[in-house]
Amino acid sequence: MEAPVAVRDITNPLKAWRETQRRLHHRTREPEVLGITEAAKAIGVPYQTWRKWEMGDAIPDRDNMKKLFLYTRGQVRPDHFYGLAELRGAIGAAERAGLIPPRGVLSARDRGGGA
Repeated sequence: MEAPVAVRDITNPLKAWRETQRRLHHRTREPEVLGITEAAKAIGVPYQTWRKWEMGDAIPDRDNMKKLFLYTRGQVRPDHFYGLAELRGAIGAAERAGLIPPRGVLSARDRGGGA
């Protein structure tokens, strides 16, 4: 039995999420309900809008991002669209390399002490 695809395994978060849902529905032999048309209707956007999000031609605005987050139960997050999830691991590496100050260390300017 094949494991579901995690959202982070496919570049586009919406496409990954729908693929995961399809696989889960296939395993449980439930009817397919997660086509683009159904997903778009569920959050109140046109088919073309969802398709643009999936193709990477557009990014959901703030209100639609909230709807997506809730509809996918948090599996599709704003950071997925901006490539920020991949940067989390890079923060520690940048701190160790001295490229950014360690957490909790503020520069004099940040503390209000000038440049």
